[in-house]
Amino acid sequence: MVNFEYNDLLKEGCKTYTHKTGITISVIEKPEFNTTYAVYGTRYGSIDNAFKIKGENDFTVLPEGIAHFLEHKLFENEDIDVFERFSKVGASSNAFTSFDRTCYYFSTTSGFDSAFEILLDFVQKPYFTKETVEKEQGIIGQEISMYDDQPFWMLYFQMLGAMYHINPIKINICGTRDSIAKITPELLYKCYQTYYNPANMYICVCGKVNAEHVFELADKFLKDTPALEFEKFVPDEPDTIVCDKTTFEMPIAKPLVALGYKETLPNGKISIEEALAYDLIRMMYFNPDSDFGIDLLEKGIVGRSFGSEYSFGNGYSFNMIYADTDNPEKFVECITQKIDDLHKNGLDRDIFERMKKVGYATIVCMYDDIENIALNIMLDNAVNNYSPFEMVEAYKNITFEYVSDIFEKSFRNDRSVNSIINPIEVK
Repeated sequence: MVNFEYNDLLKEGCKTYTHKTGITISVIEKPEFNTTYAVYGTRYGSIDNAFKIKGENDFTVLPEGIAHFLEHKLFENEDIDVFERFSKVGASSNAFTSFDRTCYYFSTTSGFDSAFEILLDFVQKPYFTKETVEKEQGIIGQEISMYDDQPFWMLYFQMLGAMYHINPIKINICGTRDSIAKITPELLYKCYQTYYNPANMYICVCGKVNAEHVFELADKFLKDTPALEFEKFVPDEPDTIVCDKTTFEMPIAKPLVALGYKETLPNGKISIEEALAYDLIRMMYFNPDSDFGIDLLEKGIVGRSFGSEYSFGNGYSFNMIYADTDNPEKFVECITQKIDDLHKNGLDRDIFERMKKVGYATIVCMYDDIENIALNIMLDNAVNNYSPFEMVEAYKNITFEYVSDIFEKSFRNDRSVNSIINPIEVK
């Protein structure tokens, strides 16, 4: 059965089909465009480091970085290189692993059927041997070294390490050389059979396609794999932070600093309204175009990289404010004081109304970008079980009072950490 949801404001519709295997397939038709994106993903990321299959007594604990390792390995098979297969049909392909998802995707202006068949084929055809796993351990070891040389990446995980006691979000998505050395073909197969079970996966397609045709292709190419029931392990993370400050040195031109605000999740999850409220707060005060951001820049307290992010998932939620600055301590002082002032005096309603219009317009405009729809909106909906246009409706209905309440319970300086990278002094 196909479910159809239509949004009058956007003049967009989304057709969703649940395949007999349990995989959910969502399609947004954009006949006015020439390009089509297709994503085949699983609700499996770097934080999913333990599972228990129904009937088993104990959790299977996985080495750090195995989700990312598995993503790499699926592109390798006994026949032809997967990237070469896509290239031969005129499609461009790639993949990524984040905290809560692993996704494989392609874009094409022609030959969709052939590219879609390749996508569904290679993701369903794991091939692991002792020799290929050992080879990949060397390759990913080099990738880990590369990330170790990226200042913002290091700053990010240093901050998370100060914020989280046991939640695996604090662990590098790639893992460590020691952790990936523990990966074996047998463990990869068990991991694949669990997390890549169709009931834990989704397909998102957006572009110049016919939804019913996509569903027919899926019926043709998806293997008849029975659903597997399993439990993900979510650690009971304390509300407290580990420490309030970390500092280290790297060969950079100017200090970098990040402030993280840890949010408590009573149910281990967050609603779309809460996520939008955090985005609005950041837009109001902690982006380069905000009045506060411009003031920091004009006073020389921050450089051009001042900004903020919000991230949430299964068992974690945090806000991050960052900048390059000649005076990290002054930056931390200014942000901390601003947070205190906002708690004391409240948010500004006029700024809220202005930013709500900007944010709402931004989301509406995102539906004119096929790549954004497929790789951001549709994926977020699939991973978090949101309905196709829930974000638009939630943004339209969000109130100043609700956002103020969200701010009051979060952005607490007693649950904040700051991480600083100082330049290595040249002697």
